[in-house]
Amino acid sequence: MTYRLIEVENDEQLRQAFFIRRVVYIEEQGVPEELEFDGLDDIAENFLVMSDDEVVATFRMIYKEGFAKLERFAVVSPWRGKGAGSFMVEAAIERSREKGYRAAQLDAQTRAIDFYKRFGFQVISGEFMDAGIPHKKMSLDL
Repeated sequence: MTYRLIEVENDEQLRQAFFIRRVVYIEEQGVPEELEFDGLDDIAENFLVMSDDEVVATFRMIYKEGFAKLERFAVVSPWRGKGAGSFMVEAAIERSREKGYRAAQLDAQTRAIDFYKRFGFQVISGEFMDAGIPHKKMSLDL
């Protein structure tokens, strides 16, 4: 599969990102809407992942002092297992490097820890609950 990254630049693109997050997190995983849409999208860079003309995934990045925080990785179900998730993580790492960050962090659902380890992320916390789902903090030196 060939994917391309689009930085969200307008309201329509942001609606597409929010639609995917609504389906994946709120409908499929039961995350409360007020936790998923936390008011931080205004300070985040949001991205869409396209396959041909179809939006298949989204994620966002928030830049903090000392690290880039990678968040809200979501792939629509027909595209799971086809490389879109790996494409997003690699794109987020590259974007973090381009911005001059020396570290990237994320809060991984515990079931996804092995996935992120494939990119070099290491667990840096004990387990904690976020939206009723077990997570661990992970970090990658860039």
